[in-house]
Amino acid sequence: MINLLQKSFYKFCSLLSSQQFRRFFIFGLTCNIIYTVSIYLLTEKIKFHYIASVVIALIYTSFLGFCLNKFYTFNTSTKTFFPELIKYYNVMFSGLLINVAWMFILVEVFKLWYMASVVIVSAGLMFYNFFLHKYWSFRGLNNKHKKDNKSR
Repeated sequence: MINLLQKSFYKFCSLLSSQQFRRFFIFGLTCNIIYTVSIYLLTEKIKFHYIASVVIALIYTSFLGFCLNKFYTFNTSTKTFFPELIKYYNVMFSGLLINVAWMFILVEVFKLWYMASVVIVSAGLMFYNFFLHKYWSFRGLNNKHKKDNKSR
């Protein structure tokens, strides 16, 4: 049992140190900066409720993230654009539900500033999103990409 946990831990660490995760992190950080600035502008300047700002910002930054991850992180084919887009938005929608729930808890229950809550929730969701996108949204072609890399 301990040996299995050790192997799982090493595999997890190896995955987090991979080029694929680094790209996902960089693109995620870029999208997150756009997302956070958008929430701030929508809430403070346009006077939307912070939850509405989260939803609006998540919709358009998710599409940007999809494009960056599809073509640069996971290197998948253009032939699978729409099936992957649907899967990607399913993951992002589930993340949105988690995001809104945690935003509400942190802001309304724990009285944390909404911008600090955005950063905390986004950091936690990064791992959730990476694993679901890697093993579900872009799964079929991740295997093809591995085969292509082995043949080089």
